[in-house]
Amino acid sequence: MKNPIHLATMKRNQLKVTCTPEHKKKLSDSHLNPDSYFQKWMKSEEYSVLMKETHKNSEYTISGKRSLDSRLRGIERAKRNGGK
Repeated sequence: MKNPIHLATMKRNQLKVTCTPEHKKKLSDSHLNPDSYFQKWMKSEEYSVLMKETHKNSEYTISGKRSLDSRLRGIERAKRNGGK
């Protein structure tokens, strides 16, 4: 059992992070901006190949095969639609 005094001290020392609406907007815009690193990476051929190889080499069961096939079709569809 954890020491309640220790837990209270940990709780008191936690950082108070506030996310303002302006900060949320900046984060959202950074992911939606077509020139952002995030968008360029998601649309790259390297990303598609990496994701495809990752899913091909994963272990799966018979029921997981459907999920794998679905993910691979989704990656192909995203590739055809420009990464979206």
